[in-house]
Amino acid sequence: MEVRCQMPNSLHLNGKLFSNYKHHTTFKGLIGISPGGAVTFISQLYTGSISDREIVIRSGFLKLPFQNDDSVMADKGFKIEDVLPIGVLLNIPPFLGQSSQMSTKDNEPLTK
Repeated sequence: MEVRCQMPNSLHLNGKLFSNYKHHTTFKGLIGISPGGAVTFISQLYTGSISDREIVIRSGFLKLPFQNDDSVMADKGFKIEDVLPIGVLLNIPPFLGQSSQMSTKDNEPLTK
């Protein structure tokens, strides 16, 4: 999650808050949501220049009581496979990219 914020007067602080992804100053956080839609985790906010990977590491998310074969769904660009607990799967949904239609494989349901 990214929350846009006003540009500070301080150039140093502006550099910390600037998000290259959103192209403006932001605060970033991590929200966990269960398959049923319940909010399961909310991190503190971090400056916009921090990576998504670093938020996952610093936020305490990895200390949640995961079970073997649990699955974490994340947006593309979340390079966190190597920091997830052993037995926890990372699912990143397919994206169209340059195509106008998803492939048959991308339309198949996820399996463990």
